[in-house]
Amino acid sequence: MAERTSHRTKKKDSADCKPPGDKEICKPYYERWENHNIALTADEKGEQYPKIETAKLKTALGRSTSIMISGLAERAAAIRDQYNTQAAQHKGATSADVITQLTLAAAGPEAQRASTTACTITLTSNRATDCTLPKGMTAVCETLLCVCAQDNTQNKNLCGTVASPNSANQAWEDSNKNGKWTAINSVCAAQNKPTITPELIRQRLQAALSRIKHHINAVGEHLIIGTAAAAGTCESADGKGCANLKTMTYQAATAVTGTVGWAKAIEAAAAAAQKNADQAKSKIAALNAISAITREARQLASALNLSNKGESLLEESTKTSIATTSKPDCAAITQPDQCRSKGECEWNDKATGTDKKCKLNTTAASEQTTPAAETAGEQ
Repeated sequence: MAERTSHRTKKKDSADCKPPGDKEICKPYYERWENHNIALTADEKGEQYPKIETAKLKTALGRSTSIMISGLAERAAAIRDQYNTQAAQHKGATSADVITQLTLAAAGPEAQRASTTACTITLTSNRATDCTLPKGMTAVCETLLCVCAQDNTQNKNLCGTVASPNSANQAWEDSNKNGKWTAINSVCAAQNKPTITPELIRQRLQAALSRIKHHINAVGEHLIIGTAAAAGTCESADGKGCANLKTMTYQAATAVTGTVGWAKAIEAAAAAAQKNADQAKSKIAALNAISAITREARQLASALNLSNKGESLLEESTKTSIATTSKPDCAAITQPDQCRSKGECEWNDKATGTDKKCKLNTTAASEQTTPAAETAGEQ
């Protein structure tokens, strides 16, 4: 362009887009070209983009290089557009979603995001009721209270003296819940915070679910987490603490009931984390592919930039070759008539002895080779 394009003069409605006719499809391509041209002209020292002379771009090599680089640009744009489309469809799976689901799993439906300070489930005055499905498994904090907490009947350190302290042996009721949970949560909060990945979430979930075990007695079979009383139930009893999942056992010709609520929330967190991980991999793959295409385009441009030196050497070699091959081997001719038939040769009649021979007529040869060499240089 005669005048440098800037962000102030950029126009999508440039006349360059219109002939022959105002084609709307040209506008985005022209705008993209203008954006690239602005970047190129701003890079005056060629630090980011190779500087290629206009004359080189008009050569056969320049045109073919331009076509190849245009193809690479289209390929890079397609990769970018595909990633952007996938990213736009990537909904409901942010890092915030993962933390939210894990918080709900840990502290219950009313928990504040990323906080397990408060256990938001509600206790009654009956431990057996609170620790038997459909309750007891709605949140991790509820299950841990059923397994670990002391009350005025259960007075053993079932989960250690820190999580199950004697100081938290008040009656089982909602007004005493926070004191019991604070002791348990202090152990959880002291652990190292791992990097959250879908694999880690699933691993920890599997480890937690593996603690579910069978308890069989005269009353029947139970599924429990923790230590059940003799009857397999999870009421207040000295040295006993558990969560009862009996309604989930297949013992009768009826559909099982109940669910491990915190497991569903953790599974949702794992799914959200997996979407994040997949999207991150797609982004890295797209960036790597575009970087590789960019390197290839730069190599093509650099090769074109360096092409003149090689072409000049080739031209000189071609001229020399033409000049050499255009000269006839006059000395090899032994007959006067044959020598005279060659326009570039002459027979020396005045010479005597061995000097009487066919030789090159330098004046005629020069007139023949000069136009040939000039023609070769123009090609």
